Amino acid sequence: MRNLETQPHALVIGGVGIDRYEKLKRKGPWRIQNPEHVHPEVVLELGGKGPAKSIGEFKGGNGANTASGLARAGERVSHYTHLGKDSATYFIKEKIREEGITLYADEDKNGTNDHSTVLLFEAEGISDRFIASSKGDMKRDFDSNRIQETPDYIYLTAIGGEPQDWARIYGKVMDYAREEDIPVAISPGSAQLHNK
Repeated sequence: MRNLETQPHALVIGGVGIDRYEKLKRKGPWRIQNPEHVHPEVVLELGGKGPAKSIGEFKGGNGANTASGLARAGERVSHYTHLGKDSATYFIKEKIREEGITLYADEDKNGTNDHSTVLLFEAEGISDRFIASSKGDMKRDFDSNRIQETPDYIYLTAIGGEPQDWARIYGKVMDYAREEDIPVAISPGSAQLHNK
C-alpha cells in the first residue's frame, strides 16, 4: 500500500558489488601512449610490477550507486538486489543499511558477489581509470511479494547475469509496475544495451 503522507518512496532494482580502487604511481612499469589523441591508451608492461596506493574498498554497482544518490537527495529508498555468499556480503549489507536504505536481497548461498578493481592513472595531463570487472556467479530473479511497501516509482538499473536472466527479471518488474500502476525509470547497463 502506498503511503502518500511521506516523501516519495523509490524502489531501485539492480546490481551491487565491491569496487577496490588502486592508484598507480608514476614510477611503475606503465605509460600513456598517444596522450594527444582523443582515446589515449595505457600500456602495461607484461610481467611488470609497480607501486600503487590503495584508495580503499567501496560499495558499487549501478543499482547501489542509484540507491545511494537518491538516499543522499532525501528520498526514502528500498534496494532490491542479488547477493552471493562470500566475504563481501556482510560489507555490502552494512554499507546499504548505513545509508538508511531498506534492503531486499535475494541471497545465493553458493554464489559469489560482483567485484571490480579500479586502476586509476594520472600522467601527462590525463586522469582516467580502467575497471577490471568480475561479475558474480549467482542466481538472479525478482519476487514482487518481497516488497513490503508499494513504491511511488521504480528505478530499474543494470542487472548482471546472462541475457536470459536480466531479460526475465526486467519482464517481471514491468509486469509488477503495470499491476500496481507504478512509473518506471530505466537505466540499463552495457549488457542490456548491447544484447537487445
